[in-house]
Amino acid sequence: GYVPTMGALHDGHLSLVKEARSKNDVVIASIFVNPTQFGKGEDLDKYPRQMEQDSKLLQEFGVDHLFAPNKELMYGKNHMTFVDPIVSSIHVVCVCVCVSESCVFLCLSLSFAISVSFFG
Repeated sequence: GYVPTMGALHDGHLSLVKEARSKNDVVIASIFVNPTQFGKGEDLDKYPRQMEQDSKLLQEFGVDHLFAPNKELMYGKNHMTFVDPIVSSIHVVCVCVCVSESCVFLCLSLSFAISVSFFG
């Protein structure tokens, strides 16, 4: 099971991790503050980042692997994943691109497929 987050974990995130843990042999969580999910006037730099605290919580709740990419890995020069914004809201587009990119990296690096993702 896969639980994508932007960090700053709270009870809602942890309930998704519990659900994933109860239904899967392996649980992966990601922490990526996705810059494409912030619009003009929204302050990306002020979004809380607490990697040490979040990674401890995820470990305590039984997450097997933590994927915490940087912007360059997710949206590098060979970035090729796109979703048509005409049929989706821009927020949904940004989430879909980020999650699909994460799944590709995880499947290739861990050599198994993600069958279920848990969103809040």
